Amino acid sequence: MGIVVNLKQISLYTLEVLQQSPTLGAALFDAQYLPESPFWNTSEGFDEYDERTKKEARMRFDRCVFRALRDRLSFWDRLSDFLVFEVISKFISHDRTRPKSRRPKHLSWHQAIEQHFLTEWEIPELDLGKNLYELTLLLSGYAPAYYHSSDGLLLELESYKGRGDGEFLSFLVVESSDYGSPPLVNAVGAGTQLEYETGYGPVRYLLPNENEQILSGLLRLTKEDLWERYRTELRKEKPCSWFVFLDEEILEGVLELYDEIVFYYNDAVKNQRVMLLYLT
Repeated sequence: MGIVVNLKQISLYTLEVLQQSPTLGAALFDAQYLPESPFWNTSEGFDEYDERTKKEARMRFDRCVFRALRDRLSFWDRLSDFLVFEVISKFISHDRTRPKSRRPKHLSWHQAIEQHFLTEWEIPELDLGKNLYELTLLLSGYAPAYYHSSDGLLLELESYKGRGDGEFLSFLVVESSDYGSPPLVNAVGAGTQLEYETGYGPVRYLLPNENEQILSGLLRLTKEDLWERYRTELRKEKPCSWFVFLDEEILEGVLELYDEIVFYYNDAVKNQRVMLLYLT
């Protein structure tokens, strides 16, 4: 058990879809486990659990898209979620044999959303493990949800205390610290909230130009810089207490993720994609 940190690249078009229909946020994440998803191409063999996962993802995905469809069409507003699902399911079972010109418009929309969301998972998410506090402290200089107190963030972030948004502070890059270290980069906690939550808070997003700022800050950091940030803070008379709690052995493993984060942001910038940041 524990909270896992995730990054996921998506297209600008997908962001627009999620902004217009927040209900489809769940469909995007369920699409990862649909039977047709690229996710399964990397799996070695399938067991009973995998097959059940596919079926459950299909059921959730269809219900979610139908719910979004109901919101788009006033006629469906008079039907219950169950009835919408049952009625449209009958169309689906016959639709693949129909000429496109004779297919119901709502079904074409359903299939277009499905195909587009499946395409998004050709680029997998970046799973950063259960390292929320360690990554945020080392890269960004504050403890998620505890930045309101002076011992929950580095001194140079004092002016950002009132700019928090839930778990995270709202800044991209702070160019340098009081003791001359490289920049603080909010690579895990920055972004604007979407109207969709994963269960551990809202999904956030960074636009391509914001990704560029994050990447610029990351490229000016090294693993040794992050180690020095940690050691320097511990040498202070009154260090940020969350740094004191960090374990050096755990930190060594966490820092191995740094190169993966840089690579993932670099790929997003190169392809002008949006970055989703979320906890699962």
